[in-house]
Amino acid sequence: MQVTIQTKIKDEKVVEILEEVSSQIGHLRGKLLKALLQGGNNSILKKEYIKKYGLTARQYNSLSSEVRGLITSSKELRKRNIAEITTRIKSQQYVIKQLEKKYIKIKEANKKLANKKIKNQEAIIKNIELKRTTKFRLHQKKRKLKKSQDRLSNLKSRDVKICFGGKKLFSAQFNLEDNGYENHQEWKKAFQSARSNRIFVIGSKDERFGNQNCQLIANKLHLRLLPSLEKKYGKHIEIPINFSYGKDIINNALLSKQAINYRFVRKENTWYLFLTTKRKEIEHSTKQGLGAIGVDLNKAHIAWAETNRHGNLVKFGKIITPIQDMRKHQVSATFGNAIKEIVQYAKKQEKPVVIEKLDFSQKKADFEKYSKRYRRM
Repeated sequence: MQVTIQTKIKDEKVVEILEEVSSQIGHLRGKLLKALLQGGNNSILKKEYIKKYGLTARQYNSLSSEVRGLITSSKELRKRNIAEITTRIKSQQYVIKQLEKKYIKIKEANKKLANKKIKNQEAIIKNIELKRTTKFRLHQKKRKLKKSQDRLSNLKSRDVKICFGGKKLFSAQFNLEDNGYENHQEWKKAFQSARSNRIFVIGSKDERFGNQNCQLIANKLHLRLLPSLEKKYGKHIEIPINFSYGKDIINNALLSKQAINYRFVRKENTWYLFLTTKRKEIEHSTKQGLGAIGVDLNKAHIAWAETNRHGNLVKFGKIITPIQDMRKHQVSATFGNAIKEIVQYAKKQEKPVVIEKLDFSQKKADFEKYSKRYRRM
């Protein structure tokens, strides 16, 4: 089981060095991304970067692993987006057909009302208003459909695009004043900073301390620098580190010679360290032979049902979760309390919890054809 442990880097001298390291790595990351997106061979690029920039093989592997991971994620996201938009288009086309049928019926009803000898002015006015609102809805739905079709066409035709620093910040250069920048130079500085906000160091089981280029020894992290910075700072820098939690997991990983990955990330002018490794699987405290506790998520409550080893119902109940109109953190807290209650009961009964695997991405894309009440549910 993979686990990530986080801590803050407080040493100001170390932070200054990390800024330089991240700036150079950010430059190399951008060049490598461009080369790989253009179809460059990773093995050939590795030899080129080692020769040209003096990187060690492991330093290149860290860079390559991060960039190739981003490319793979971007490709998978594009596939998912294409599938979602395709479903949304079908849903929008269905709604448009229904509205067109409705519009024709309203027009026919208007003709009948107009041809009647005794005019029902109230019904005529009501039908005219219904015709107007239906026509407007139809127009809006067609606009949405066109936007979805254009987006689908764009996704299918274009190559994978990744923007280090973020598309929003990149676009800010075209409207500097509205985005709080006095000139292009100020924007460029912010954009370059955002592009160089992280350092990734990949580890391996067969390496000392789980990582060749970044090693945790006692309470100090020894980070191998890029060759271009060795004259200025030496081959390694020592980073004082204090983990407020997870020390036992780290010690076990070091003793069992697990691979340890390190990620340095700058967030709002503060540098954080994320240590990722594998930990021992937690022993199961429940027994399948005793039965199970099934959980079902609903609009305003979580329902649960307990069965015995024969599958017969023993007990059931529900926990109220009134999440409508709540803020994100309130929703998380509400669900957290409900889950805690169920887990504690499951541990007491020594029965595993069973829950359906939920993925609402396709369902959300198909929401156009459903009412507001159904969508909320």
